[in-house]
Amino acid sequence: MTILAGATIMLATPANAGCQTISLGIFGGGEQCDGPVDQLGNFTRCASGNAMGFGGSNCFVVSVSDPGRSPHTP
Repeated sequence: MTILAGATIMLATPANAGCQTISLGIFGGGEQCDGPVDQLGNFTRCASGNAMGFGGSNCFVVSVSDPGRSPHTP
């Protein structure tokens, strides 16, 4: 169930600084938080999820122009 919650969060909408909560009813849910976009066009996304007492979180840097690619570096 945690994998399902995490996958749902990862496929959520593109960056918009702030947090979005996802609820899966009795199965749990999660939250995705996006930080502000920096001068290189990157932002930090943190995703967390929980289901039936189990959970976890992960933060990573994402490129605004193409979330599926590596972030821009100087």
